[in-house]
This record gives sequence, C-alpha cells and structure tokens, in this order.
Amino acid sequence: MSPLPWMRRKLGRFSVSGTAKIIVWRSTGGTHLPQAPGVTVRKISVEDVDQANSMDDDSTVEYLHSVMRRGYHAWFAYCDGIVVHRSLLLPGPEAYHLWHHWATLHIPAPDGLILGCATHSSYGGRGIYSAVLAMIANESSWLGKWGFTETSNVASQRALIKAGFQPNHTLTVRAWHGLGRTVRGAA
Repeated sequence: MSPLPWMRRKLGRFSVSGTAKIIVWRSTGGTHLPQAPGVTVRKISVEDVDQANSMDDDSTVEYLHSVMRRGYHAWFAYCDGIVVHRSLLLPGPEAYHLWHHWATLHIPAPDGLILGCATHSSYGGRGIYSAVLAMIANESSWLGKWGFTETSNVASQRALIKAGFQPNHTLTVRAWHGLGRTVRGAA
C-alpha cells in the first residue's frame, strides 16, 4: 500500500538536494511580435484541452484539465492542424510554489503568472514561444505578467527578453535533504 499523497509529498522534500538560481521576470506589455507563418494563437477553454494530445502525453493533458478547472487561463498555438505550443496563466492574487516547494512567488492582483509553457519539438526555433508570451503580456485583463526561469534555461530567457519581459529579481534556493533556504536577490 502506498503512502497517502500528502505524506508522499512531505517525505519527497527529504530527497531534494541542490542549488537553483531562478530569475523572476515581469512585463506590463507593449511589445508586439509577428507570429510565424502559418501559426494561429487563441485563448482556449477547458473543452479545448484535449487538442494538446498532439504534443503532450495523457498525464500532461489531465494536468491541463485540472488547472483549467481551478481558474488558470491557457493559450494554444496551432500550425499544420495541430497544437504546437501552450502557455498557461495563473491569475493573482496567488502564491505559487516552485523548485520542489522551496521557493514561493507571490503574485498580486491584478497580475498573472505565466507558466507551463512548451513548444512541440518539431516547431522550436520559429519564434512561436516569444510571440505567444508577448501576446499574453499585452492582455489587458491583468496589469503585470510574471514569469520565471532557472538560469540554466537560456532558451526561455531569450524568449522572455524578446517578448519584452525584464528581470525583476532572483531567487536562490539551497536545499539539502529536507532542509532549505531561499534568498531573494537583485535581478
């Protein structure tokens, strides 16, 4: 018999050791990027989530259903009749936990946090990701849009910069077998 899910999550923290440096980004919009030829982007509803099967496995699609039911917003980019990119936005006010729950981003109202972005492997390098980020940043429903990347994720950093996001601050997380510390630093 497996442990209860909450116990598994709590005990799982004891297996996490390492250091991560996370860059937290912010945009209030203003950058407009053209979409790649043949690509269309639209905000989707929970009824459209199954279309992500063209690039995501069943567990990811179920996760997308779950977060959409909890109030997240999603954008899909389409090309050649399939979903080739997805981005999610979590509206504030919200506390979002990242890096194995060691770091927390506090997203104020009326801002939103962009997360869960992925591009189909056959469609990378066409500027789809940065154009979708810029489109979301220009949404008037939220004042500021936040994002985050680990310093090792250079591709996402490039996309955020191209989409007009600016580094806001960093979070350095140091964890060792259940003990951890997060330090906020300048961008």
